[in-house]
Amino acid sequence: NSRIQTVIPGFNLIFDKLQHTYPDYWLAYKETFEFIKQKEQEFLKTLSYCWLIHGDAHPENVIKMSANTIAVIDFTDICLADFARDLGAFLQQFKYMSIEKNEDGNYIKTIQNLFLNSYLKQAKIKLNQGLEQRINYYYGWTALRTAVLFLLKEQPEPERAHELLFKVRRDLKLD
Repeated sequence: NSRIQTVIPGFNLIFDKLQHTYPDYWLAYKETFEFIKQKEQEFLKTLSYCWLIHGDAHPENVIKMSANTIAVIDFTDICLADFARDLGAFLQQFKYMSIEKNEDGNYIKTIQNLFLNSYLKQAKIKLNQGLEQRINYYYGWTALRTAVLFLLKEQPEPERAHELLFKVRRDLKLD
């Protein structure tokens, strides 16, 4: 689970399902996944170590303990990987879950920035172009997984999947 190519249930299984059920989306999905996977591999080759990450960072895995304390739960997917993966995943899932609750776009962006800036400050990490790119790749990867969920769930929503898949491709400059 330490690399996006090995995250359960695995992209080969998803590729097969998409190819048979939604052949019109299969190639775009495969190209997008391969692009993000390549970017991750290129970055990880430059490292002498990885970080311990949560692996499933999203708002539903953050709980309020007291007025000033929060905690993270559900460490099923904990692994050694790029910490930008947790950041990109959390930012994307926060936006997705907030849109589901009809939150205002400006509010969403404000909270995303607050989260990212607070994380970086606490970790004593500077946001540079390379880190920002990696966060964006993992943001796209998480959105790609959400698009697949829209296609493969019991009551498919291909319109939502289409919109999200091609937004990811535009954001990554693949279209």
